[in-house]
Amino acid sequence: MNGALVGDWAVGPARMPRWLVLVLHVLLLRIVLDVIYATLLVPRFGYMGHHVDIGLALPESYALTVLAAILIPPRLKEPSSFFLILLLVFTLLPMLSLFGLRGEDRSYVYCVLIAFALTRVALTLPLLSVPRPRGGAPLAVAISVALLLLLLGTAVAKGGLGNLVLNPKEVYLYRDRNIDLLFSGIFGYLAHLTTGLLTIFLMVHWLEGRRYFAVLGVLVAQFLLFALTTHKAVLLYPIMGFAVYFTVERRHFITLFVGGLLAIFLAAYVYWISSGDFYALSQLVLRVFFTPAHNHFLYHAYFLDKPLMLMAEKGFVFWLDYPYEAPVPNLISQFGYGTPTGFINTGAFATGFMHFGYVGVLVYGILLGVTARLVDSVSAGRVPLRYAAAIFAVPFWIVFRSADLTTALLTHGMLFGLLILWLASGSGRFRGSS
Repeated sequence: MNGALVGDWAVGPARMPRWLVLVLHVLLLRIVLDVIYATLLVPRFGYMGHHVDIGLALPESYALTVLAAILIPPRLKEPSSFFLILLLVFTLLPMLSLFGLRGEDRSYVYCVLIAFALTRVALTLPLLSVPRPRGGAPLAVAISVALLLLLLGTAVAKGGLGNLVLNPKEVYLYRDRNIDLLFSGIFGYLAHLTTGLLTIFLMVHWLEGRRYFAVLGVLVAQFLLFALTTHKAVLLYPIMGFAVYFTVERRHFITLFVGGLLAIFLAAYVYWISSGDFYALSQLVLRVFFTPAHNHFLYHAYFLDKPLMLMAEKGFVFWLDYPYEAPVPNLISQFGYGTPTGFINTGAFATGFMHFGYVGVLVYGILLGVTARLVDSVSAGRVPLRYAAAIFAVPFWIVFRSADLTTALLTHGMLFGLLILWLASGSGRFRGSS
């Protein structure tokens, strides 16, 4: 084949280094995101603060994109390498796009890039020696099924079947009603834990065991939870789990990953051209990529000259009073979107800045790497890469885009997920590891 490029590798005498192939894939995705943002999103969503002001930051941002891509391990051997790709694609890449296209604050962009590098350094820490539990997998399944049934049963008992919302375009009309009625208090936390972690664990675990009817049951339960919670992301989580499970161990994963995203963009674009409905494309590109990045810069701009949170709202430093009269997401909504009723969350780097300024961004970068390394330690030599990566894809995706690190560890199940993964790792019944 004389050096023809296949996936993320070249065969024949003229081989292309893996790191270079990865960089080229990342650059391709970056270019597509830039074009979609500048030509399709800005004309339609300029009222939300999206705009284009191209200057010298554009070539600078592409140089930084290359540097960030080089930090990715060229071979996916551990779950943490996959999580680093998620961080690059869904956090750093859209932030660099906005930096290049709008000239956003340079100091914050470089701080986030250094934090990303610190995350990468933390992934070189030695693995912890974790004892293997014997027969823990049935317990992990039992706990997950029990919590899923508890959540569904409680919601149904409170009248949930009479408050189902099946149309994704109508979820915002009924979300407050359903949350107040069905998922108040501890059940709100249980809903996050179940939809983003436990159902994905059950799906992946039963895929490993080829119990496909059980997998189908989990998917039905997840769809019911979407209709009850009115959170569109709940529909996305199983798709993410399936995609990671079936691709992450492939030799050409980066091609499948970037190619899959571009194929989804193209399908949404064709649907818009043929139907005139821009909703799908706006959700896939604006909401998934650029809204979290935009909110990162809003958090930075707001807390740049205002009192930092210093974990006051978390209760970790009980001697500090909460410095504001409203929750931070409402403050950012008023600051960035002109309405105090919005609830604007964003990812860990921005909340790190919210708590401790630039030092917080760097510390959060290290902690993200340490957390990912814990997943490596629990799974090493025990479960396949596809198993651990698929289970934790959603919690890491959430913390990169829309949650504080402490919230992700507790509410979105990162710590609980480590327990579930540890129990499941004692099974020893996996179909070949990567």
